[in-house]
Amino acid sequence: MKLYKHHYLSMIIIIIIGIVYNFAFGNIDTEILSLNYKWHIIYFFAEGTFSILYVLYKFFMLKKYINLYEILFFQGLIELILGIITLIITT
Repeated sequence: MKLYKHHYLSMIIIIIIGIVYNFAFGNIDTEILSLNYKWHIIYFFAEGTFSILYVLYKFFMLKKYINLYEILFFQGLIELILGIITLIITT
C-alpha cells in the first residue's frame, strides 16, 4: 500500500496535536518528565509494541488470510501461560 503526501501530513498533524494536548492538559509535565524519564521511555516502548502488534494482526488477516479467532486464541493462550508463570513466581 503506497502512502501519499496527505497520509504523511495527517500522521504528522495527529502526532503534533497529541503532544500539544498532553502538555496543555498536564498529562506530561517537564518537571515530572525529567524526574521519571525512564518510566516514560518504558511507556512509549510498550505503546509502540502494542501498535506494531495490531499492525501485524491486520497483516495476518489481510495478506495471510488467518482468521481473527485464531489470532485471538493464540494471543490468549500466550497470555495465559505467561500469567501462570508470573503467578507461580510471585506466590
